[in-house]
Amino acid sequence: ADIQAFYDQNKAQYTTEGRVRASHILLKTEGKDEAAVRARADELLKQARGGADFAALATANSEDEGSAANGGDLNYFGRGQMVPEFETAAFALKSGEVSDVVKTPFGFHIIKAIDSQPETTRPVAEVTPEIVDQLKWQKAQQQAEQGQQRRDLRRFRALVAAGRRPGERQRRPRILPDRHRRRRPRRRPHHRRRHLPGSRDDGRQHPRR
Repeated sequence: ADIQAFYDQNKAQYTTEGRVRASHILLKTEGKDEAAVRARADELLKQARGGADFAALATANSEDEGSAANGGDLNYFGRGQMVPEFETAAFALKSGEVSDVVKTPFGFHIIKAIDSQPETTRPVAEVTPEIVDQLKWQKAQQQAEQGQQRRDLRRFRALVAAGRRPGERQRRPRILPDRHRRRRPRRRPHHRRRHLPGSRDDGRQHPRR
């Protein structure tokens, strides 16, 4: 149940969005007679749909410096990566189809779809091991946080019992510098008196003289 619920809540994590690979011919309109540019775009569209090599047409005529040298190839792109007008037209095409002339803020485009990849979602059975690992990780994180909270609570109670406020630093006893300390008198080492043999204090009895 937990696995299915996690999957349903995070399905986007296991979904790969659809992508399109397309080529295009761009004719810019900035600073030009828009009607003349449109007429030229219509002529190129007629050639593209008439069987002319699209890559060759793009290399010779496209004003998109980034893709013209590659025959107009834009590679794969997903939704949200192109301006809306271009995206709508590109995703509506089937592989091999050529669009009508499409107007965007950049100018006029002729688009040819090369390939398309539909949106795919991995089934729950395939991602179950990943979900199990994530659930274990989440549980471990929760236990760690709960353990920290319990330790904090015990520390707080100990401070209250000791009459201290949380965050208050414990005062350390003041240590006086050496010059202010009361010096204890040094004891002189006790040396045992040595008694030479034959002396009065050697412990032996000596005859009186």
